[in-house]
Amino acid sequence: MPSVIWTRPALADVERVFSFLKEKNPDAARRAAQTINHAATQLGEMPHIGVRMPDDTGRREYFTPFGKHGYILRYMLDEENPVILRVWHGLELRDYS
Repeated sequence: MPSVIWTRPALADVERVFSFLKEKNPDAARRAAQTINHAATQLGEMPHIGVRMPDDTGRREYFTPFGKHGYILRYMLDEENPVILRVWHGLELRDYS
C-alpha cells in the first residue's frame, strides 16, 4: 500500500484549521482533524481517487465532507505515494497555483 507523505505547508494548514476551530469549538476541531486524517488514509489506500487539476502539473484534489461543506486535500503522486501539498476548508478563498 502506498505511503502518505505530508509536506510542511500541508501540516501547517492542518494546524491552522485545528487552531481556528479549537477557539470556537474544541470538539469540532478534534472531529475536523479526524476527518482530514481519514481522508489522507483514503488517499493512501486509493491514491487516484482525487480529481486531476486542469493545469498539467499532475496535482489532484480530494474533497472530504465535514458539516455543510468540507475540506480539500491537494496532492500529487510520487510514484504511487500521495504527497499532500495543502489542506483547506471548502469556504476558504485559495489560490489555485
